[in-house]
Amino acid sequence: MMTLLATECLEPEILELKHMYGVPKSTQTLSEIYNNRSKHCSFQPSSEINKAVLKRLNDYGGSKTLLAHSFDEEQERELEQEIEQEIEEERQREHPAYLSSHQPILHKEIKDLCNMQGSMMDLATHSSVFSPLVNAFLGTSFFGECQPCSWQKNFWISTEFQRVIQTQREPLDMYLRPPRWVLVYRNKHLIFVSPFEANWLLGQLQFIGRTGQCDKLPSTTLRLLLPRTKRNQSILVNTPTLTIPSSITTTDISNFYIPIRWLAELFVFNGSLYFK
Repeated sequence: MMTLLATECLEPEILELKHMYGVPKSTQTLSEIYNNRSKHCSFQPSSEINKAVLKRLNDYGGSKTLLAHSFDEEQERELEQEIEQEIEEERQREHPAYLSSHQPILHKEIKDLCNMQGSMMDLATHSSVFSPLVNAFLGTSFFGECQPCSWQKNFWISTEFQRVIQTQREPLDMYLRPPRWVLVYRNKHLIFVSPFEANWLLGQLQFIGRTGQCDKLPSTTLRLLLPRTKRNQSILVNTPTLTIPSSITTTDISNFYIPIRWLAELFVFNGSLYFK
């Protein structure tokens, strides 16, 4: 009853398309395939010809079965033309230039950031590994509009974070480098690192936290920066339990919270300053 009701509610065009293209495929003998297709022909041969053809198919085809469907030759040609047209449109569509991925490198200076015993590293003297934050916009049309002198001087990016992709003189406007991992170095500097570098830093800092090597020394922590879509959404980057190593284990040093003025620039850089 419900099937009949649904059928009666369909438009005539839908019924016709379903009749033409919606019949499931099944295996049939040659005589059955011929008999079904002859019903859709624009002309009907005489009964004598039909009987002769069916007899030959039964004699030579026997019980041999093939995958059959209700398409006639004209419908199959239409379908092939549609597929060819889609393929041609896909070929003519413009695609971004081919880019090769940059092979990641773990620099010694990145490892030295976890050294809790020595003096603070001067990041500016290691320009091959650390760059000012504004250099992340190099190769894009936004570089001339980002006001390079307005960013915090203690915001850095690693060269591995910057060199996610390698191009052949093409602009990088359409390619994103999502900033997710921030290393707070000695509570003085913020360094954006690549996922490859963050993976190594995560394990090393967790080991330092478990062994208690950072209880009485300046804190260096790895933090996750996620885009937020609501104004009252939690700021994960300042959650003590989510820092690596966890800030709740620190006894002699008060937890370091990234100041609001720093966070504002981080959200601009992360593309999450504006809310829905």
